[in-house]
Amino acid sequence: MSAPKGKRSKRAEALSLPVQTFIKTQILAAILYFGLFFAVSVAALSADLPECYMFYACVLSFSAGSFVCAFFAAGKLHKNGMVTGLLFCLPFNTLVIIVSLAVNSFKIDLTAAVAYFILIVTSMLGGIVAVNRNSKPKIRVK
Repeated sequence: MSAPKGKRSKRAEALSLPVQTFIKTQILAAILYFGLFFAVSVAALSADLPECYMFYACVLSFSAGSFVCAFFAAGKLHKNGMVTGLLFCLPFNTLVIIVSLAVNSFKIDLTAAVAYFILIVTSMLGGIVAVNRNSKPKIRVK
């Protein structure tokens, strides 16, 4: 015996579209950030990349993950691309910043500040690109 359709649909609709999108974006961010970081690390180690260039490769991988996550979130909501991209990528960007500061004994320098700025800008750009693309939204959030 299955549950009546009314109860099933109420349970599915318990979370609003922005909350569902936020949860999906955080899952996507976890997969992308760590997956891209692992791929870049393996590639850099196999290519015998000097340690000074590893930082830039990691920033590139994290910014690519940030762009894709913001693109996904703003594409789902199709509203306020810059703000959506920034807010939906903020938890993982903050986590990356905190871990980076902890590894560097909480010392911030110009290179680290530029890297954090790049993460913020790429998350905003991902949201802007998603909202301004030519495809029409499937669902409009009011």
